[in-house]
Amino acid sequence: MKLSNYIFIVAVVVTVLIFSLVFIAFFSITTGIIGTLIQDFSRSTAKQTFHDMYNLMSKGWTRKELESFLEGLKKSYEDTPTEVHVFRSEKVKELFGDIEEPPLSPEVLLSLRTKKEYFKKQDVTFIYTYPILAERKCLKCHINVKENDILGVIQIRVNTKKLHEATLVDILKYSLILFPVPLIAALFVIQSLKNRISSSLKKLDNNMANIASLEDFSELEYKQIDFGFYELNRIRDKFLELVEKLRKVSVDKNVLEFEVQLLEKFIITSEAISDWKKFISDVLREISKILDFLFFFAVFKEGNNTFSATIFWNYTPSTKIKSELEEDLIELLKEKGFINNSAKISYENVILWKNKKEPVKMDFKTITKSIFVERPLIGGIVGIGVNIAETERRIKLIAIEGFLATLLNIVGSVKAINAYTQELEYYATRDPLTGLYNRRIFWEILHYEVERARRHGYKFALVVIDLDNFKLLNDRYGHEFGDKILVEFSNLLKRAFRKEDVIARYGGDEFVILLPYINLQGLKIALDRFLKQVENLKIKAPDGSDVNLSVSIGAAIYPDHAKLPKELFIVADNMMYQVKHLGKGGYKVPEKEDLSELSKYISETGFLVLDALERDKIIPYFQPILDLKSDEVYMFEVLARIEEKGEIISAGKFIDAAESLGIVHRMDYKVIEKALEICKAAEKEPTLFFNISPRVLLIPDFVKQINKLVEDFGYDKEKIVFEITERETVRNLEILKRFIRNLKEEGFRFALDDFGAGFASFTYVKIFPIDFIKIEGEFIRSMIESKLDEAFVRGAVTLARTAGIKTIAEYVEDEVIYNAVKSLSIDYAQGFYIGKPRRSPQL
Repeated sequence: MKLSNYIFIVAVVVTVLIFSLVFIAFFSITTGIIGTLIQDFSRSTAKQTFHDMYNLMSKGWTRKELESFLEGLKKSYEDTPTEVHVFRSEKVKELFGDIEEPPLSPEVLLSLRTKKEYFKKQDVTFIYTYPILAERKCLKCHINVKENDILGVIQIRVNTKKLHEATLVDILKYSLILFPVPLIAALFVIQSLKNRISSSLKKLDNNMANIASLEDFSELEYKQIDFGFYELNRIRDKFLELVEKLRKVSVDKNVLEFEVQLLEKFIITSEAISDWKKFISDVLREISKILDFLFFFAVFKEGNNTFSATIFWNYTPSTKIKSELEEDLIELLKEKGFINNSAKISYENVILWKNKKEPVKMDFKTITKSIFVERPLIGGIVGIGVNIAETERRIKLIAIEGFLATLLNIVGSVKAINAYTQELEYYATRDPLTGLYNRRIFWEILHYEVERARRHGYKFALVVIDLDNFKLLNDRYGHEFGDKILVEFSNLLKRAFRKEDVIARYGGDEFVILLPYINLQGLKIALDRFLKQVENLKIKAPDGSDVNLSVSIGAAIYPDHAKLPKELFIVADNMMYQVKHLGKGGYKVPEKEDLSELSKYISETGFLVLDALERDKIIPYFQPILDLKSDEVYMFEVLARIEEKGEIISAGKFIDAAESLGIVHRMDYKVIEKALEICKAAEKEPTLFFNISPRVLLIPDFVKQINKLVEDFGYDKEKIVFEITERETVRNLEILKRFIRNLKEEGFRFALDDFGAGFASFTYVKIFPIDFIKIEGEFIRSMIESKLDEAFVRGAVTLARTAGIKTIAEYVEDEVIYNAVKSLSIDYAQGFYIGKPRRSPQL
């Protein structure tokens, strides 16, 4: 419906409604006025009638004169709508007799009874009854009444039918005359509104006609269109607000699409780790396909008042162009307050497209878009910028404005990742204190060296070195001096042995060395020379005295003394302990008798394990784990022991043999079974921690066997925690992930043991659903005197809390360590101070 038609219909309806209401109101008012006038008329007529009657009565009228008066009264109102009737009361009738009168109406009877006047409307007739009361002067004639007695009633009846009809006709006549006036006015208003609105809409149409695409819509600017009315202008303003929102949405949509295209190019891959410039170059080449830019630059703070700028060119620039941009960058950095005249800036230019020609027109004076930060961010980045070709549309410029901050962080991060990765690769294989290889990488190199020596048929030596009396020196002079000894000794090892020899810190005060391509004679020469160098080494103690070192060395040669990595290590390690037993300060290479005894020992240990399994001599021991918040013990680590001839043999003496024989999984199963049997009989089921060997990962149905065992005992699976340790090399993480996932799905929990012993600890926390981490005891024991170890423990606690993982401190061996552990908000503590392993769990 058109607005004009709508207004016209509304005007007609409103006019009819108003005239109807006015007519009804006016007619009602007129009727009311007529009623009031008739009431006044009736009252005055009644009084006049009584007055005329009294004048005649006072002269002593006869009955004939009375009848003549009543007949005259009737005739005087004969041609009018008014009737006048006189009624006598009973007492007057008693005295003077009846007169001709109409039947007594209810109104007359009411006035005769109440002596009051009444006015009533009955349909179109107004009825007024006027009571005649006896006055003192009336008592002369009316001797049978008293003053104020009722003498009679005069009734006036006025029929207003004709008067109402005449009034209604007059009102309708004048209404019909006035009715068209508001309609004519409405039509005039409608035409005026139509002209104004049509004019404004035409302007709006002209503006809208210019929109052909989202791009046009985003650039459209509306002129103020005046509709001439406040309400319509408000509608216009709301419409323009909607248009502005739609305009922003259209821009945001295009910007978002373009930003998504840009972000797709910035997927950080392994290339970023090896060469960040190559990575950024590849990304920018991809971006150049959707954004025509001239160059991209990144500025880094390298040192105090020293900066570097890397410029990525989208074509091959001339020397002149390079110089101009370098000058502009200096001015820009000065403007931002980063550099002064003494600052040093180095430039590196990277050409993205060598065959791309230089643009005809270029403007370097204004970097199209750039962003700088007040302080260097990650990677030392302080700012980036990009010069975009003039042909690019406004939407891409908007996208770049919002995207530069992302680019700033990505470029800085990529460079930082490159630097950090090099450090991580170093510390993943190195001991942080000495810079030597760590134990994990030593075992990998040893396995590799055994395989390589087997293929190429050469010999190599494995040397195990232990510092004599190191614990005494550490306790006497403190951990800081102990660290100094380890560093000085490590430096001596580097000087004493060949570059091709592999030196590693195995743990604590123990070191290992691999010497490729060496025979027994060459080994002895190298060890003799090394012992002399150790004798000459003097280290200044905190009290100023010189400390001399002594070492116990054990060695073995592949393949003369052993052909498997672990066996070779056992031989060398055993020789080292023999030196210690013989008085320390020397070295030993195995003789035939040594190998025979060692073989016998290994065989005996293997037999011990097999016999213990056969005769059910493997028993669980329970070491308590204390809740540091409640000071309660409700968790235990379950440790394997062998009971032989009344002696309890710890796992350290037989676990290697069990793994060599491939029966370690049977031992794990037996320990779990017996522990559950003991704890199920307890009043309250404790939470149990079980160490599992990585070898069980290769045992089919191990998860099903454990699950069935626990279900058979009816033990709560949430109270079973399996410990995996980083010390044990797990080459296939996917197998371990699947193993852990399967047990987690069954409801078991997991703990990461020896957390911090190697670089992979943090990786394990990230990729495995760990419930507990047990912080490496060396850090706990050393953090009292080592700020570095304390910092590591704090970091581990923070990491665990953020990841929702509970922490357990190992090696809590005295009250000092206990208090330190508690102050760091570690959740649980385990160690000899809390309780030694025992045969039964006591909650």
